[in-house]
Amino acid sequence: MYSEKDAENLFINGRFNEAKKFYLKILSNDPENFDANFYLGYIEFLSNNLDKAKFFLKNSIRLKPDMISPKILLGYTFYRQDRFQEAAIIFHEIGEENFAEKLEKIPSPYRIENGFEKVYIDFITIDPLPLVHVKVNENREANFLIDTGAGETVLDQKFAEEVDVTIFKSKDEDRKYGYMNSLMLNDTTIENIPIQIDNVRQYFKPIFRDIRVDGVIGTMFLYHFTSTIDYLNGKLILQRKENFIEKYDGVPFWMAGDHFIIAWGKVNGKPYLLCVDTGLAGGGFVCSKSTIKEVGISLLDYEENRIIPFVVNRLALGGFEEQNIFGMCMNVFPIENMFGFRIGGIVSHQFFRNYSLTLDFTNMKLFLEKISMV
Repeated sequence: MYSEKDAENLFINGRFNEAKKFYLKILSNDPENFDANFYLGYIEFLSNNLDKAKFFLKNSIRLKPDMISPKILLGYTFYRQDRFQEAAIIFHEIGEENFAEKLEKIPSPYRIENGFEKVYIDFITIDPLPLVHVKVNENREANFLIDTGAGETVLDQKFAEEVDVTIFKSKDEDRKYGYMNSLMLNDTTIENIPIQIDNVRQYFKPIFRDIRVDGVIGTMFLYHFTSTIDYLNGKLILQRKENFIEKYDGVPFWMAGDHFIIAWGKVNGKPYLLCVDTGLAGGGFVCSKSTIKEVGISLLDYEENRIIPFVVNRLALGGFEEQNIFGMCMNVFPIENMFGFRIGGIVSHQFFRNYSLTLDFTNMKLFLEKISMV
């Protein structure tokens, strides 16, 4: 018997493939079932099967037109397909006016020059985080951080003013949107890149000291390629998606929200869904107090509203394990239950430091190698 409660529990626990089978069976007996249509759309969205996601999400909107959740997912489905005009219509409808207006105004986003196959960009530095040298709007040189914990490309506010990028007026003073005409990495140019504006230089100055950080390359830029953050050889490697050939079976991952990369791993041998966020300078793991308790880690001098350091004896992603990883416990861990399923923690820089990490957004697998890829 395939009950809706069983299917929902599977989803909440991150067992998406099993939940999908349950919901498909429920839908075969009840095609107008809202929950089955919605969760199937959600699972296909997480799996980046975007045409299938649209089918189920549109059905769920038809069944319950006042529900916001399927509209948000459908908007982000169009967003991931670079169909910004269609996404904007939905975001207008749900009241996300600033984001919608930005999407309406960006022409042909992430346009990659003809003939592109593959590009290697040397790191300026690997620690505390990888930085690369780029050119913005054809000729302005800059240093950009690579961080899968960021969504869109982020530009420092002062730098954005210096290079004359397009910034849209926003009703929200804390969030500024826009786009830059081009980003050049070595001899490869990508045009019409959506951006967010923040105080990047100020934030990273204490971390990088003498090296100025002008911007951040986030997941949504990397998403348009098969992207490799090669810590071993000190390079960012971008290649055309269809050219990537799997050398071995990778670690399956899902993508939640606009950019959160989620994969199964283990903390001291206990399985969790973990978020792949490479941007934690000097650290390798972040989690909540609940995860700490479950895996048997003792914290010294725990106080509410403080970030407490600790060491993870064993941290694994897929079948790849590292030992004695520096971690931080947060009293409030914002993404733990943000997406309707539990995320046990964030895996970050120190864990990946001895690997070459490749993200294949077509087949939704990540690959970790400890041997040279160049």
